[in-house]
Amino acid sequence: STQSRSSAASDVYKRQVQENLSLVVGIAYDYLSGEAATLTENWHQYLLGIYGQVEYIHGNSRFFVGAQYNNAQDSYHKTVPRIGYINKISDHLNFKFLYGQAFRAPSVVERLINVTLPAISLVGDPNLDAEVVTNWDLQLTYTNENLTVTTSAFRTIQKDLIIRSFTPSQITFANAGEATIKGLEVEAKYVRNNGWYFSGSLTYQQNEDDNGNEDFTLLSNTQIKLGIGYTQRHWSVGLFNNYHSKYHDNGSGNNLNPSPGNYNRMSAQVRYDFNDSWQLRFYADNLLNEDIYIPFHPGALLFALGTEQVLAERYFEVGISRSF
Repeated sequence: STQSRSSAASDVYKRQVQENLSLVVGIAYDYLSGEAATLTENWHQYLLGIYGQVEYIHGNSRFFVGAQYNNAQDSYHKTVPRIGYINKISDHLNFKFLYGQAFRAPSVVERLINVTLPAISLVGDPNLDAEVVTNWDLQLTYTNENLTVTTSAFRTIQKDLIIRSFTPSQITFANAGEATIKGLEVEAKYVRNNGWYFSGSLTYQQNEDDNGNEDFTLLSNTQIKLGIGYTQRHWSVGLFNNYHSKYHDNGSGNNLNPSPGNYNRMSAQVRYDFNDSWQLRFYADNLLNEDIYIPFHPGALLFALGTEQVLAERYFEVGISRSF
């Protein structure tokens, strides 16, 4: 049997110190506890966050700097920073720079779980280190009456990422050192005055761990989204496609399921408003009837299967709603 309890509290203080200077200070506290047969002991976990941020505006520029102190159960604690700069270069061009860190303490499952199955066991580690993620983002946006184009570059460094380490008879939660993810993204949307709109994006990413292993996340490197739609006051219709290059092989050496491949996930949606209260909606997914398989990550209970099917067959949904 399993029982759990939770509580939370938070408060925020905002002050306009000067016309161009503002301050935000806040505190948040979350507490969870309970009992479960799969854990080695009755558990509790909490997270206390105390944060503050100062923002300064000068002409067409905004600067902000902040930090958050995190304190969690079992002496996990860290202060993480946040820095940003936003500049309106012209009426049509904006620039943004963001830097920040995030902190995550190990969950109760990752620390205390102890489950034995007929073929394998899943065991936590009470001595896990907390995860720390560092993000860098650069963004340039162009806008006019009909067109918005945003170009972004990102870099993420994950330290002490918690993963599942496995042997033939046991899976154990463990820290995995350091990993870096970097990439580029371009997004665009064009809206015509007669109701037509077009949207699209291109994302490319690479990742590598501190042992030089590339594509360790197994995610596809390239993603392309395209869409076209038409909107009027009482109805709209849209057609969208999401292309993914293939996910990377997980190294299981098994071919029990098909290997991952490139795929297109196409969808359509239609909306019609009968009046101010009644609305009809139609949605269709996987119009090209793709069979989509993605790899199991190392440490997953079904890793030996190689891949899992996450989408098959076309899907249709019709809904009607009334607002009051």
